[in-house]
Amino acid sequence: MTDPWIKPLCRFMVTTYTATPWYQSPSGTCQVYKGIVQDLVTYGFGATRTWQEWIVDFEALDVPVHNHPEFGPIHLGLWDDMQGALAAMAADLAALGWPSWLMGCHSKGAGQGILAHAAFQSMGHAPLAGRYFEPPMVGTKVLIDHIDKHGCNDQEVVWTQTWNKNGPDVVTRVPQWPEWHQPDVVTHLQVPDPDDVSIKHEWPAVLAAVEALP
Repeated sequence: MTDPWIKPLCRFMVTTYTATPWYQSPSGTCQVYKGIVQDLVTYGFGATRTWQEWIVDFEALDVPVHNHPEFGPIHLGLWDDMQGALAAMAADLAALGWPSWLMGCHSKGAGQGILAHAAFQSMGHAPLAGRYFEPPMVGTKVLIDHIDKHGCNDQEVVWTQTWNKNGPDVVTRVPQWPEWHQPDVVTHLQVPDPDDVSIKHEWPAVLAAVEALP
């Protein structure tokens, strides 16, 4: 089945690297970007800008875990960091009358987007579609099952993972905790074999692979 949302939301995701944030946390560590994709309000959490920063953010320290009553164990740092963003998005959507809306994010932002998606499902106002490009793992099978159970269809939430002969984007396989879980189905994106660990994760490689999809 052709995914009708992956290309437009990937193109939107790319704009977040140069756009001015619609929302930024007081700490400056969480940004949300807002736009219009196919006439629908669209949000995207900002990514960590470089591979080196991502390593510091996610691998240098043990990842603290928050035992959420609905989502099970989730990434505490990303969850706490986006609470102001969740409130701002909910207020904005409520003011608009809770229209159909979309979400597209990359890297760290995709991890936060997945958690936000689950939160909006619990509110009864999930996005029509969320495309999460190269996210880290942010929860266990409990989170995955929650998203699957509350999704309106199997196209509501899609993760991506770039691949070449050297294997997958390793960002999608960390943090290294035995209980962290990917969804059972991800969209694999083929990237050139010479692409190394950092290149295959970055947005130009992701965009090229998405645009090559049928």
